[in-house]
Amino acid sequence: PEFSYNRIPFRRIYASAKIDDFFSIPTFGTLSIESDNFTVSSNFLFDKETRQQRFSWNIYSEEIEAKKLKQYLSLAGLSGSNLEFVSGIQSGFLNDISMEITSTSDLDDFRITNFEAVSAKAKFRNVKYKTQYLRHLLSGLFGEISIGKEQIVVNAYDGKYQNLSLTNSSIKVDLNNSKPTFKLKGYGDLESIITFMREEPLGLEKNISSIPENTSGNANFEVNLEPQLPQQREAAGYTYSAKVQLTDVIISNFLLKEDLSDGKITLSIAPEKTEISGIGMYNGAPVSFSQIKPLSANPSLTYKQRLSLISSGKKLSTLHSSVPFNATGPIPLELKTIKSSQGVSKVSGILNLQNAKLSIPRLNWTKPSGAAGRIKFNALLENNVLKNLTNFNLVSADLSLDMDMSFLPGKNKISSATIHNFQIGLNKMHGSVKLGENGIYHAKFFGPHLNINQIMSDTLHSNELQEPYFIEANFDDVFLWDLPPIKKTALTIKNFGQYKSNMKLIGNVGNKPLNITSWLKDEIREFRLSARDAGQVLKGFEITDSISDGLLKIDGKITGTGLKEVTKTNILIENFGVKDAPLFTQILNATSLVGLVNTLRGKGIRFQTLRADVDFTPNKIEIKDSFASGTSLGVSTEGAIDRNSDQISIKGMIVPAYILNRIIDQIPVVGRILTGGKKEGLLAAEYLISGTRDEPEVSVNPLTAFTPGFLRAFVKATRKPLK
Repeated sequence: PEFSYNRIPFRRIYASAKIDDFFSIPTFGTLSIESDNFTVSSNFLFDKETRQQRFSWNIYSEEIEAKKLKQYLSLAGLSGSNLEFVSGIQSGFLNDISMEITSTSDLDDFRITNFEAVSAKAKFRNVKYKTQYLRHLLSGLFGEISIGKEQIVVNAYDGKYQNLSLTNSSIKVDLNNSKPTFKLKGYGDLESIITFMREEPLGLEKNISSIPENTSGNANFEVNLEPQLPQQREAAGYTYSAKVQLTDVIISNFLLKEDLSDGKITLSIAPEKTEISGIGMYNGAPVSFSQIKPLSANPSLTYKQRLSLISSGKKLSTLHSSVPFNATGPIPLELKTIKSSQGVSKVSGILNLQNAKLSIPRLNWTKPSGAAGRIKFNALLENNVLKNLTNFNLVSADLSLDMDMSFLPGKNKISSATIHNFQIGLNKMHGSVKLGENGIYHAKFFGPHLNINQIMSDTLHSNELQEPYFIEANFDDVFLWDLPPIKKTALTIKNFGQYKSNMKLIGNVGNKPLNITSWLKDEIREFRLSARDAGQVLKGFEITDSISDGLLKIDGKITGTGLKEVTKTNILIENFGVKDAPLFTQILNATSLVGLVNTLRGKGIRFQTLRADVDFTPNKIEIKDSFASGTSLGVSTEGAIDRNSDQISIKGMIVPAYILNRIIDQIPVVGRILTGGKKEGLLAAEYLISGTRDEPEVSVNPLTAFTPGFLRAFVKATRKPLK
């Protein structure tokens, strides 16, 4: 009755004791108890000098129900961690229980007991266990338990916690400091795992919030933690740690609307920080990432993040409207992010462009796959909206760019940009771009070289003319076609949107002025070119290198696009010379104008004017009406050149002593009869050019060579019947 008022039924009890006399304390004894559930054997020895009794206990049970075990253990006067652990057992069975205990107790007070050695082990099945550190029951536990003097260890190889399946889990209770340690290992859906990690008794609500909410799928997990009660967590020096390892994780919309699959994530939790790291597959390529979320050291810092992956170039091209290039192929990407509690994120990144094909259509530039290249940048985001891009550096093939950009919040548009250095081929410049209050971009560029040939695209992009902008540029040398460098060039481009724009270029070619203006309206581009050195310009156009000097004016109009593009031009050249023109020499030789041939080979033949209407299409050049006149010669031309086959079909008239012929032509009635009318003369020859541009064939019609005008008209009228 001193120990318990609960009855304990047993089948047999045996006891023996050795005493010196009937009234003395036994010095040695044995005790054996047999019941339906267990067998207990014990020896004791009394030390007269210390007045202490030493007990050794051996307890064995083949199988016992958990409720009965709790009843028996209540006799032991358990307290603290022992009592807490035992009281947590709700139901189930234990079998193969084996326990050995060595203890000493004070003779005057049996309650003062010292356990010198404790060794126990047992198996359990279908056990339900409740601990104040977890909100819900651990159920269906199968495994083994071992008890020592200083700790209790429970190893469960199977079990359940809510919707989670447990495997190879354990609970360790330190009997000295009453601190349990949980190792929960198993598998289940990720939502249940996150719910478990957020359970209030674990105290991990703030830490676990850093797991991406769009993470889903079934996962394996392992948790190691030392949870504490709320009142303990509030005490100074509270510490805890937890580690979760997830496998087979899927994170939807991981990056650029693509999922991460086959993920392996490690989550480490401590009071001062939460750290997430992992690997997975993204777009068929490996990706690694990590994130550190401080909690107390720096309240303004939300997390640090690192991301390493291989993205497709096509995805990066569509990342932001400010991205100026198109890319295909794999692009390894390294990103580091620091995010503050105010919603500000600082991102630094490196993109390896080695195996990607890169193109900038507006600059007519392409980097092939295999050529070295990389991009570095620092970005600032506010509430996940890009605010500015600094230290942007692109180096690839013959292109180099260093710039800073700022963006309009929430509008995905550049507000300003500073280009510190931009080089592409022979082009080298610096400048700035700023969005004005009227919504028009104003850009200023300066530099030593601008090669328009290299950056001039063959096609006009439909969206290129929709955004209003104004460009001012000054360059020391501008390279256009095969012209000599255009010196001291001032270039202005105004785009008003809705297919309305104009462009003006002013400079010097060979120390003589050159002006080009162009304007676009309703998808029709018109242009005007004037130059004080026609020869240099026509050579640059690859038309001819036989003309020298002269004042050149060209008015043109471009309609259509692609294969339907037509450029109609009206050309005027004044006061120019023709010298060393092989094709022209052949024509003069064929007409036996030896004197003019010598002049052409010598100082050249001078002309006062040349007027021509020429149409250019992708397939041919058509000379509709061309006439050049000088004091010694007049030449008319019409025909076409096939640009695909290089075939020539041109005809025209040669009129020697053109000024004399013009004087005769002014005589009423007679003059018109004698000369044959405008662009003909008293004496004239009709020439034909055929063949190819590399091998032209020149012939003069013998029926018209230097035939008077009235006879030539008769020949023309009767030529077909005569044949």
